[in-house]
Amino acid sequence: MPRTRRYIKSNGLYEITFRASSTLPLPCTEAMAAVIHSALARVQRDNKVVLHHYIFEGTHPHILCTAKDADKCRQFYGQLQKQLTESIKRFLGLEQLNIWDGCPSVIEIPTLEDAISTIAYLYANPSNDDLERSIELYPGVSSWQALRSCDSVEQRISVKHPRIRQFMIPKLPSAALTPRQDRFVTEKMLERSKESHELQVYPLLWIKHFIDDPSRKDVSQFKEEIIADLRSREEENGRRRVRERKTVLGAKALRLQALLKPHTPKKKGRKIFVKTRFKEIRQKIIAERRQIELLCREAYESWKVRDFHIPWPPGTFPPALPPPANALCW
Repeated sequence: MPRTRRYIKSNGLYEITFRASSTLPLPCTEAMAAVIHSALARVQRDNKVVLHHYIFEGTHPHILCTAKDADKCRQFYGQLQKQLTESIKRFLGLEQLNIWDGCPSVIEIPTLEDAISTIAYLYANPSNDDLERSIELYPGVSSWQALRSCDSVEQRISVKHPRIRQFMIPKLPSAALTPRQDRFVTEKMLERSKESHELQVYPLLWIKHFIDDPSRKDVSQFKEEIIADLRSREEENGRRRVRERKTVLGAKALRLQALLKPHTPKKKGRKIFVKTRFKEIRQKIIAERRQIELLCREAYESWKVRDFHIPWPPGTFPPALPPPANALCW
């Protein structure tokens, strides 16, 4: 039996990310931004998760959300992956395409301090990866403006995005678009769109995971801490680039990158399932995960002999069962 790769708690706070194995499938073009917004709003039309923050880089997105339950959370990232893949296939006129490296990472964020650090890290990614000096200059898709305009814990930021169906996506004249081609392709897709979906983001609602009734002062303080942490990371990256005599790629070059440009990811390490600075909490969650794995194994061994009296642990995903023998003979 494989290890329990995904254990998703109802109403848990998670960072979701999935990476391309060897290419850049999400360039910072207007056409790709329209497709990403359409896919994200379409998948979220029935509010599968509570969306707090997101940013899409060339190889991967980072998404911070509250999982309502395990199945809906899996549907959210599975459908998002599929829609993005299908759109890229249409752009390139391909029948088959395998982009993503393994299963998505679904990483638990257990404390308030970890949430603040994770959000700052999320928006610091363009600076960390030497794409742009700050999040304001990054031309890719993100929820940064939603965070800046949000002032209360339950405030919802809603934006309507045109639904771009697959047949509306044309084959590109080339993998790398000029600005004029990019505008033309985007305008044609948007002209054909006859409906839209509202994308709802709650940039500060995650605070209620840790404080039941936060005051306005608390909310303002946490938002300031996120921005201060972000600026500190961006400044340190700037000093690092000076030491290493490096420069950022820049918004103009990012917009001109070719779709599926070959790229070797820097990060190829072991996937994690919890992100925290506190050793005791990390150990507790690891122990909890091991206990869940034991329960999954017990259920698995029972199910192998078609004894289903042991239920599969909630928040995990049971293996597919083989069909009964009489069904095969039907």
